[in-house]
Amino acid sequence: MNIKKIIYTLLAINIPLIILSSFFIDIPLARWTFPQVGGTMDVVSGILTEGAVSTPWLIVTGLLYLVTKFWYKNELLRSRAGFLFISIVSSGLIVNILKVVFAKTRPRLLREEDLYTFEFFKSDYVYASFPSGHTTTAFAIAISLLLMFPRWWPAFITYGVIMGLSRIGYMQHYLSDVIAGATLGTIVTLLLYATHKFTLRKTV
Repeated sequence: MNIKKIIYTLLAINIPLIILSSFFIDIPLARWTFPQVGGTMDVVSGILTEGAVSTPWLIVTGLLYLVTKFWYKNELLRSRAGFLFISIVSSGLIVNILKVVFAKTRPRLLREEDLYTFEFFKSDYVYASFPSGHTTTAFAIAISLLLMFPRWWPAFITYGVIMGLSRIGYMQHYLSDVIAGATLGTIVTLLLYATHKFTLRKTV
């Protein structure tokens, strides 16, 4: 696996997509979702998006790491749990920094005040749209699991995509935020895999 080539390809494709979405898709798509407030799409998206909340994943992987290190010794499970934990934490820290740096308004402000802008270096929930944190977490999880179980990659990528779309359907993010989050979660996870020694698959 040529990770460097994969990362360059992702950046070459997704950066233009983020820019195009910001100019031409974000606002029309967000306005299409506004009438759905309280409707089926809103409710379903709100339920689905819980699958990308980082806290439960961190608790489970953290406990699994400790159990397989100090009690039920299992090097493969320990390495997998540790990698998943670090991928979520690392991508989460970076995305939270970027949210403050860009300080992009959430769709809520577009609906209430017709405001779509980057304020830059502002720490506030309604100015934390870019990139999508949930999507970043979802793709950190998806790519981690893909590296462990490559045969099941369609299921993992589908999970990531659904989590990203749920953030749009739940009216918390724009399409460009989701693309940026997916890109960030993927790249951080691939870089961790390339630069650290983790045993993620069984060796024959």
